[in-house]
Amino acid sequence: MLSAIEVYNPKVRADANELALEASESLGLPGVAGSDARTSLDEIGYAATLFKKPVNTQAELVKALLGKDYVPVQMGALPHLRRPGEAKQDEQQRKKKKRRWPR
Repeated sequence: MLSAIEVYNPKVRADANELALEASESLGLPGVAGSDARTSLDEIGYAATLFKKPVNTQAELVKALLGKDYVPVQMGALPHLRRPGEAKQDEQQRKKKKRRWPR
């Protein structure tokens, strides 16, 4: 039983966020968002759940979530996300482009 769906997450590809947003709309569930920050403070703030009224306590948070009194927001530019092996391919291409001088 779902209460909401995470529709904005800067750590996933844009098409995954779009699919989540479509699922949220088709299921009639509210969307939430979060930065998914784990390794650095620089990751905070790319996505958030904006509450329409101030939330000061855990009880107010639960009430706001159950009342669907919020909207997901996306802020700033999303970081470029690489697929597995993409970084290694880029490095190999850079090495090939380097000019090699004959000895």
